[in-house]
Amino acid sequence: MSSFFRTTIEEAQLKLQSGNALFVDIRDYASHCEGHIEPSFHLDQSSVDALIAQTPKDRPLVVYCYHGHSSQMAARFLVDQGFTEVYNLEGGYEAWTRT
Repeated sequence: MSSFFRTTIEEAQLKLQSGNALFVDIRDYASHCEGHIEPSFHLDQSSVDALIAQTPKDRPLVVYCYHGHSSQMAARFLVDQGFTEVYNLEGGYEAWTRT
């Protein structure tokens, strides 16, 4: 069984600059609206089917939450859906905003 990878803030910034990775925000909608990594896809129950159906399975995904804990479950779920390059952002959005 495959698993997700972990990525540091610095590595994630490089992935963002490459333009290939899709950043996936699993925080609640209000928090996403208050601030998020640009650009990010907000993932919730109503958007998960669209993400799975419309995103190539080999596209790198960087999943984040507030602190990097809850996003691990989402990353595992996405791997189970067939995505091959899934990263969990260590420290989450909070760590991202401190850089």
